[in-house]
Amino acid sequence: MAREDRPGQQQLVGYVVSAAGQVADPIEMRRKLAEQLPDYMVRQRLWSLMSCH
Repeated sequence: MAREDRPGQQQLVGYVVSAAGQVADPIEMRRKLAEQLPDYMVRQRLWSLMSCH
């Protein structure tokens, strides 16, 4: 998803929802994604969101 934190500066980011009781480690997630995906598909930023359940 494209995110614009500053006017005119868009970047692609990923959003992660962890399983109940788990905490997402963005560095570890990027490493694991990089093992399986091409570089252009691994987002520079991953945002952790809380589950609604």
